[in-house]
Amino acid sequence: MDIVDRIKNRFSTHLELFPISVQGAKSAEEIVLGVNFFNNHSDVDLVIIARGGGGAEDFLPFNDENVVRAVFQSKIPIISAIGHETDFTLLDFVADVRAATPTAAAEMAVPEMRNLQRQLNDLFKNLKFTIELVFKSANEELHGLSKFLNKKSLENFIKDNKKTLLMLSKNLQYFAHNLIKEKNVKINNYFLRLDNLSIQKVLKRGFAIVRGAKDKKIIKSSNVNKEHLVNIEFCDGVLTAKIQKKQ
Repeated sequence: MDIVDRIKNRFSTHLELFPISVQGAKSAEEIVLGVNFFNNHSDVDLVIIARGGGGAEDFLPFNDENVVRAVFQSKIPIISAIGHETDFTLLDFVADVRAATPTAAAEMAVPEMRNLQRQLNDLFKNLKFTIELVFKSANEELHGLSKFLNKKSLENFIKDNKKTLLMLSKNLQYFAHNLIKEKNVKINNYFLRLDNLSIQKVLKRGFAIVRGAKDKKIIKSSNVNKEHLVNIEFCDGVLTAKIQKKQ
């Protein structure tokens, strides 16, 4: 599960897995089912179809006409990550993006949290620096004027240049307002992206987290047996359930 680990290491987000056979007679049919499954879920942002390396016969399902049509018609962006960098299938040419390896697909799919935090910090620093620079420049200009203008000449200067000073003042206010507004929009967009990927928001979209013994997350039905107790976490609370039947 290198691709899952890589995504979780880069960015803490919700993953929905659809297990398929990556080779064999049923593989193509299962791939089509998976693509259709995710296209019927409006809260899915991206699909990755991946498998490790292999021979030409192993890649036959990814050249299947039904698979190619399903990926081409998908409304959700799809990353193709089949085999190694030198391996190509028809799926690669209809997917939105081809990744050289499954690990590369994980890196394309999500940003790195540290980079987002660094960009956010840089935005704050740039905003602070620009505002300080504007006011410093204005103060220096006023300080320079005060050195060679006495009170009387300053009054005459203001009187003669009142319109110019008013225009400069309005321009400075307009520039500062637009600059702050632009930076705030960027900052709010970053916060919105981070907030939409929070666990609580994911749970509010209808997902749940299933945990077993020692509060360990359960991501596959094979990880739990009949009569076991599990805790199911929803957006508004946690339910405890006993496994009665496995299908």
